Amino acid sequence: MGVRRLRHQGVTLIELIIAIVVLGIAAVGILTALGRTTVLNVDPMLRAQGLALAQSFMDEVSSKPFYAPSEDPRFDENAGANPCPGTDLNSLSSRVADLDHVCAYADYNATQHEGGLTAPDGDPVVGLSGYNVRVTVTSNADEPFSAPFDGLAPDCMLRVEVIASAPAGADTRLVSYRSSLWEGCS
Repeated sequence: MGVRRLRHQGVTLIELIIAIVVLGIAAVGILTALGRTTVLNVDPMLRAQGLALAQSFMDEVSSKPFYAPSEDPRFDENAGANPCPGTDLNSLSSRVADLDHVCAYADYNATQHEGGLTAPDGDPVVGLSGYNVRVTVTSNADEPFSAPFDGLAPDCMLRVEVIASAPAGADTRLVSYRSSLWEGCS
């Protein structure tokens, strides 16, 4: 009987290095895909917050009277029918609660006012510092709207547009139309 030599079976240093490189490349690919998925999952959250913010401002504007209380033609026959007569955009308040009619929001930009976005009581909204909200109000007399509104007097129709910009730059745009049901508008 001869002496049998046992051959050690194992991996060489080269094989070990190649295996580590292959596993490293696979791990980098997996971690990159995981990172992209995380970023893409944050984007819908920012869009949802932007939509909620835009809807909140649209609800706020829509809840206001069509005419300024001091210039309502239903109560003051000397007032004109124009709902936005010479709105002084430089005198707009930074507090949403101080805005008393739809046209007071014309060219409202929440980040241009002190404190950025504020709640109706004037307190800053925590967590929304990166957002921007712009509101524009346009009269049908200033910029004629499309055919469905042809029957209304030009001064009796307003187009309200709210744009909420998320920190990542995604804009949410909401548009609504507001009309006066006052008899002088038919």
